[in-house]
Amino acid sequence: MKKIGYQGTKGSYSHQASLDLFPQAKHLGFVSFDALTDALRDGAIDMAVMPIANSTAGRVSGSHNLIYEKDLYITDEYFLAVKHCLIANKTTCRQDIKRVFSHPQALSQCSEFIHKNGLEQVVWSDTAESVKHLTEQNSKHGAAIASELAAQIYGCKILKRNIQNKKDNTTRFVVLSRSKKICVKRDGVITSIFYITKNIPAALYKSLGGFATEGINLITIESFVPMKRNGKARFYLEFEGNPKDEKVKRALSELEFYAEEMRVLGSYIERKHR
Repeated sequence: MKKIGYQGTKGSYSHQASLDLFPQAKHLGFVSFDALTDALRDGAIDMAVMPIANSTAGRVSGSHNLIYEKDLYITDEYFLAVKHCLIANKTTCRQDIKRVFSHPQALSQCSEFIHKNGLEQVVWSDTAESVKHLTEQNSKHGAAIASELAAQIYGCKILKRNIQNKKDNTTRFVVLSRSKKICVKRDGVITSIFYITKNIPAALYKSLGGFATEGINLITIESFVPMKRNGKARFYLEFEGNPKDEKVKRALSELEFYAEEMRVLGSYIERKHR
């Protein structure tokens, strides 16, 4: 049986994404993204499911850098609709609620509901952990913001569903592996790369010129500039196309001319959510 890793506690959104993608696997939670990627790199798990962006909050900090630094590869993407629930112990009524526990991102994504109901916000390490905390403390005046899965796992009740500010709140996950996978399919394919530009004027601009010349659509470009002195800027780039295609080969060849280092992280089928 495959071992699939995710960051967080049972009932977290990462756990839900991991179950959706690999329903027949053994699922293991890790305390941090660093611990998760270490476990994959060292062979303790077969694959990892990791969030990299949210439609409301933007990029998940540090995730792209870890993929590069731990020498890992992307084999798939997955979009999870984040449907936040107001969760409480079974003996708690909605009018009893005075404070709400959750991860900072979840609290921010449900700010309108929280303010409308005059609830005190209590920052917690993880959405599912906040539900677990309610049960351990047998809290009567507290509630948590988390997934329906978390309520099921910890034996709590859902007081209200879909309390997020934006009903289309979505988190994008990627599946990580120790080995690179280049998709056989040619259409509807996304390729992810990581590269470091040479220290010459307009290197970033020139590195992208081949994509414009070849008419290749860029989906994402993100920069990572180290704080240390003389640190070199790193770039994460996603585009539509397969590295086996001639026009993609030409664009990558031009990029490599202006890059000190370039690594293809993988190509994979584009999910319909896009």
